Amino acid sequence: ADPRIIAAVHAVQPPFPLPAPALAAALACLADPEAVAARVATNATERKRLTDGLCEAGLPVAESAANFVWLPVGNHAEELTAHLADALIAVRCFAGEGVRITTGSPFDTDAVLGAVTRWNARSLRAGRVPLINRIVSGLDRVPPERLEPEVAAYARRLTGAWAAVLFGL
Repeated sequence: ADPRIIAAVHAVQPPFPLPAPALAAALACLADPEAVAARVATNATERKRLTDGLCEAGLPVAESAANFVWLPVGNHAEELTAHLADALIAVRCFAGEGVRITTGSPFDTDAVLGAVTRWNARSLRAGRVPLINRIVSGLDRVPPERLEPEVAAYARRLTGAWAAVLFGL
């Protein structure tokens, strides 16, 4: 087609066109303000639980007001994504950068936190650098063996404690 016609069509086309049934469903959902408020409240509650649990497990979590949390785990993004997939948890991986986890129900939050605990616990095997030490070293751009001894020891104790607590649930 003529480039001028294409430009004119693009000028009036919505950026993310949606099918009419999807638009109708969205409008119907928004018609009940109490239901919308309940969904927003559940999202906020589960986002806080997810953020707090991930932080307590020693993972870096960016501040969020959205329906997801961002874990800037760098080169561990693919490893974490694969582990969560093995636990039947779908997340969005940004290789080399991080993992995006969408908030869900309380059951979903529990499943993610349990899977993350098992992932952390794997790094406690003899001869392996604990995962949290690898993440901290990546964030600080310092090899794990050059972490301050007290930071490395604390991270190992933290990983072990959370593995013991959450495996016992």
